Amino acid sequence: IRSKTLLDGQPLVECDFSANHPYMLARLTGNAFQMDFYSVIAEGSNCDRAAVKAVVTAAIGCPSPQKASQMQYGLLKKGIGGKTVDVILSTATDTYPWLREHSIFLSNKGVYMQWLEGEIAMKMFSAAVHHGIPMVNVHDAYAVNQKHSAKVDALMNQYREEVLEAYKPVLAI
Repeated sequence: IRSKTLLDGQPLVECDFSANHPYMLARLTGNAFQMDFYSVIAEGSNCDRAAVKAVVTAAIGCPSPQKASQMQYGLLKKGIGGKTVDVILSTATDTYPWLREHSIFLSNKGVYMQWLEGEIAMKMFSAAVHHGIPMVNVHDAYAVNQKHSAKVDALMNQYREEVLEAYKPVLAI
């Protein structure tokens, strides 16, 4: 649907953060972030990158260890079995020890990340109005016409850093 959606008669370009939740969590905990975050875990676990992303995202959003079975059931419905989930989570925490040190998985960190994305979105909407950029928001991505994509990419990264810096002392990570 996105590829066929037009804005002012022009195709959309989706400006999107790569591995946004892991990036923000690494930044908030003072850890280095590798842009190939999911790929490194996929290679180490011998699992599909899409499965790694699904498992990591679910684990970041899972409210507690007591809810892990519900998380695993949701992943199973997507074709990702329990052994695969365990291998991916184990590889992730072995590869990036800060995930374990800061209890990133199974502790409801996804709620924080979505809140921060909302703060970034508010800045993006304000900038879009200020700069006269028609924009469609899709989760943590912003769809715009090609001519605005470079400006939007720059603003996204600027505002993400501003939000992370502003809320770093507030969040208990």
